Amino acid sequence: MFTPWSTFFSDEGRRYLRRSIELALDEDGPDLTAQGLFAADAPMHAVIRAKEDTHVVGLPVIHEVFEVMGADVEMLVEEASTVPAMTEVVRMEGPAIVLLKAERVILNFITHLSGIANLTARYVRELEGTGVRLLDTRKTSPNNRVFEKYAVRVGGGCNHRTGLSDGVLLKDNHIGAAGG
Repeated sequence: MFTPWSTFFSDEGRRYLRRSIELALDEDGPDLTAQGLFAADAPMHAVIRAKEDTHVVGLPVIHEVFEVMGADVEMLVEEASTVPAMTEVVRMEGPAIVLLKAERVILNFITHLSGIANLTARYVRELEGTGVRLLDTRKTSPNNRVFEKYAVRVGGGCNHRTGLSDGVLLKDNHIGAAGG
């Protein structure tokens, strides 16, 4: 059973998520194209649909993005649910400039996390009945470890160490640095 989003992203985790979102939005800078095409208050409606059968992971990111940017969002499915292709997952409404700027940040998060959950689920299914548990590692994308480890849990995998302080693990590089 996976760990719910609220467990991964309670107080400190939510602040980390918020910082990550703000950095991602800052990285893109202003959307000069949208600003040139639309009035600041021009309304827009948009939906996100699953392109294929998928675990849907990262919906709370969308909520946080729009809380930062000021738009309305309606989640149409539950976080960590599995949906068939073409299912409407989210409806959004707000200024066109806001939705267009938020689009890539939202899609980067949810497609990446959903992909991890889907691949993990595939491997977990292949291991069924063997008594083997699928563990993740700390080999994650920079600054995305907590999100990626959450996605592993959604897919049915188990988290190993999140950080170096989570336990002692002697590896070859430690042995080599110690002289053997």
